[in-house]
Formats: sequence, structure tokens, C-alpha cells
Amino acid sequence: MKGRPPSRNKGLRDGYYLEVFNKGASSGIKIRKETEAEMLEAVEEYRRENKNVQVLGLHKKGEWMNEVLAHAAQKQKAKEAKAALKLQALLAKKAEAAAAKKAEPVSKPEPKPVAKPVKPVAKSEKKAVKKPAKKAEPVKKKAPAAKKKAKPVTKKKGKK
Repeated sequence: MKGRPPSRNKGLRDGYYLEVFNKGASSGIKIRKETEAEMLEAVEEYRRENKNVQVLGLHKKGEWMNEVLAHAAQKQKAKEAKAALKLQALLAKKAEAAAAKKAEPVSKPEPKPVAKPVKPVAKSEKKAVKKPAKKAEPVKKKAPAAKKKAKPVTKKKGKK
């Protein structure tokens, strides 16, 4: 029998689904079980084999019946695991910083130099001390500017 293949995928059969991942894998395999008890047994079995298991829930008539609950629980567990890893990393960094601080030799700060007291100078001594005089720079004389000759004023001839 020939014909056009279906454009819509078949979808999932009715039943309880779980998804099994290898450690560190980003994708897994969906496994279907007829009853909830069978699904829970499979979850325990795969967890004993050191697999990551995510419960997807009940699929019936093309819809997930408790998808929201299953995914919300998994997301909450993932958030808690990430928060725990971040906390462990932060504590490890703090411990390393504390160990490095203890390992460094403690150096004492150098003492500040003490200023010597200044003796007051008597007025008679102030007069005696003269500042060296500045040498006067020779002043250059400018050459006298040439005077402009005045033009003779002439009267215009024209109408009076």
C-alpha cells in the first residue's frame, strides 16, 4: 500500500513515564510503565545503578496529567543541588584564602621617622641671614621706531 507518510508524529502511549540519564548526560531515554507501582520500582532500580532518573508522570490521551508537579519537583531538586555546589565552592575558596593568609610571613610595619623639634630663631639672627640677591638681567633697549612722515594736506578743487 502506497501513500503519503503521516505529517504528525504518533505521540506517546498511555502510561507512566520516567526518563533515565547517564551521569553527566544531557539527554536520556523515556521509559513507559503500565502502573505507578511498576514505575516506582523502575526508579529505584535505575537509581541503584547510579543513573539520574527524572519522573515525567502520567501520560493519557496525548496529554501529561501531572506534568507540572513532576517537572516542578525536578526543577526544585536541581536548584537545590546547584545551590549546594555553589556553597561548597565558596567555602573552599574562603578556606584557601585563610590558609594562604596564615602561610604568609607577618611583616611588621616600619616605624615612622620622628621629626626633630625646631628651635625658634631670634629676631637678631633673622636679620643677619640674608637671602642671595638675584642677578639683574641686562635690559635690551629697543631701537627707536622710525617716525612716520605726515602727508601734506591738500584741498580738493571742486564746487563751493
